[in-house]
Amino acid sequence: MRVYGGRDLRLTYGSLTLPRLIVLPPGYPAHPRSLGEHLRKRRLDLGLSQSQVAKQLGVDEMTVVNWEKGRTQPSIRYLPRILAFLGYVPFDCPPDPLGWLRYYRLIHGMSCGALARELGMDESVVTGWFDGRHRPSARSVERIEAFLRSKGLPDLSSRPTADPNYPLSPQDHKGFLRKRPRPLTGIGRRC
Repeated sequence: MRVYGGRDLRLTYGSLTLPRLIVLPPGYPAHPRSLGEHLRKRRLDLGLSQSQVAKQLGVDEMTVVNWEKGRTQPSIRYLPRILAFLGYVPFDCPPDPLGWLRYYRLIHGMSCGALARELGMDESVVTGWFDGRHRPSARSVERIEAFLRSKGLPDLSSRPTADPNYPLSPQDHKGFLRKRPRPLTGIGRRC
């Protein structure tokens, strides 16, 4: 059953239940692609105003407006609150260790410096990985994999190559993984 704005979308006549035709508001993102579109869709589904969402996220109303319209991207520090509001992670997790590390950084709203401290590495090294200036060495990859395993991720070497959606179950990995695949846009590309 689909709910829009907290209302039941079914009509019941005796024992017969029929779907109710609904009219979506103008600009409703039926197939959201950006984080702002996901935010707008969730807000409209819940029947909330932009100011109510802004209050929940701890930002100004115009900030939410700009995110929804794609004028600006949320700062990485707001991502954990946005993802909690959405109830899922709307972007894909790349299959390599560096992609998983970037994904971990995004969903936890961490700066490169904070992530580097958790890894026990220099910030410039981690920043260089994310900026594409250099790739992690084999020893660094081992360190990244050990770090991610310690945070509740499965062994990356056991990831089946035939299934690009593995792993899908958030319950298996304590909510670390996405609900549905979406491309990672400009958020968190740089430190």
